[in-house]
Amino acid sequence: MGLKSWLRRRPSDDEIREELEAHVAMRAEHDRVDESVARRRLGNTLQTREAMRRVWIAQWWDALRQDAYYTWRSWRRRPAFALAVVLILALGLGAATALFAALDRVLFRPLPYVDAARLVSVGLLSAPPNRGFEDRTESVPDRGYVRTWGTTPAPFESVTAMNTFTCEIAEAQPEGIRCGRVEHNLLRVLGVRVAAGRDFSPDDDVRGTPRVALISHGLWVRRYGSNPRVVERTLSLETPMGLLSPVRIVGVLPEDFEMPLEAADILIPAQLRPLDPKAPFASLIVALGRLRPDVTPERAARMLEPQLKAMSEGIPPSFRVAWRVQPLRDRRVGDAARIGWLLMGAVATLLLIAGVNVTNLLLARVAERRREFALRAAIGAGRMQLVRLALGESVLLSLAAGGVGLLVAFGLLRAFAAMAPPGIPGIGDAAIDVRVFAVAAMLGLVTGASIGVWPAISVFRVGDAQGLRATSTSSPGARPRVRFALVTTQIALTVALLGGSALL
Repeated sequence: MGLKSWLRRRPSDDEIREELEAHVAMRAEHDRVDESVARRRLGNTLQTREAMRRVWIAQWWDALRQDAYYTWRSWRRRPAFALAVVLILALGLGAATALFAALDRVLFRPLPYVDAARLVSVGLLSAPPNRGFEDRTESVPDRGYVRTWGTTPAPFESVTAMNTFTCEIAEAQPEGIRCGRVEHNLLRVLGVRVAAGRDFSPDDDVRGTPRVALISHGLWVRRYGSNPRVVERTLSLETPMGLLSPVRIVGVLPEDFEMPLEAADILIPAQLRPLDPKAPFASLIVALGRLRPDVTPERAARMLEPQLKAMSEGIPPSFRVAWRVQPLRDRRVGDAARIGWLLMGAVATLLLIAGVNVTNLLLARVAERRREFALRAAIGAGRMQLVRLALGESVLLSLAAGGVGLLVAFGLLRAFAAMAPPGIPGIGDAAIDVRVFAVAAMLGLVTGASIGVWPAISVFRVGDAQGLRATSTSSPGARPRVRFALVTTQIALTVALLGGSALL
């Protein structure tokens, strides 16, 4: 049955009955017999009406609709049971959804750059004598960078450099922001185009040339009201290096642009070349590179070894120095990945505890409905129909809990973003979007199927005569061993969760 037939208007039961009666009347007139004779010749009218319904509605879809309607009626008779299950599952599903939304941009989504897997952070690891390297990537001295990498090193297709600092717009309405000093080719290395105006040119990056700037989309909207004429306007910036005025705006960054590491509202050319002979000390900058297709980060580090001495200018000779080349994602995330996976494990344990608790409630529900299932089986319902009814109730409960869990997730997501360590890129932009909603829906379906498996299996054990004669204490769905195993599992998981939370 195609999608078109699903969307068309379906006849009601009265319309099907009227159509069938009209057919009987036409048949009686054609055969010149009474309508009662024509109706007998037609056969079982109930089966005929069901066959007519299947022309309009898929049989499995109709059965699913009927099961859903019956489940809703049973919830109305026992609202306390449905409310308890929904609230228990909503807590676990909401926490899982909120944590996934918070970590999605950090751990799972690809970086918003062209061929981001080939982007790496390049830095020097240095350590005093008799001490190990710290487990982090250092920057490189700007003097060594300019002198050593006048041309692109062999492992890379292109390299660029940057750093960020606090600055202030020194105008009638001052505003504290973050500024970035970048090489002119930063956007080209990342594979990003400006949204308005133009990108930096090599001439903008020569020491002593007039200052130009690219502003973020957020600053463009917030301060300039999305005015397209902002390009070629000037502004004054107060930086640790002094007052920069005038700084001419030449372009606006895309709305979805993210700095590789720390965020920045305004980018200005670093103007590292030519070197300033008056500068007594070298400053540190972050170097980024795009690897050639056949080069790995480990191989790139080995290929850079001959340049180590020239690049490490300013580091004491007694220090040990080594290259470290790591994927840009690893540099951005840092320890957040390990902490994130630990938190996901804790939330998964919380959801598992909620699932075990709900499974206990569903088993009690099956035990309570043993006579109903036995009576259904006695009047012709197949075992798979009974299993579908029990399993469908758990899935519908889980989906309802998922809807409530989304409300819980909105509140928890704000708390997660506020508690996150500073400097994690993308955590501030976390939101419940279509991608997160799809994952939440899938999690709700999987959870509903998981918590309903055991109660559904117990329905197989409800025999016709057994279900009509059994008492509540002897019902297979409420066997003490099963309930004891679930309670024991729940206690064990709770203790593990509490212990892990205390350690975390």
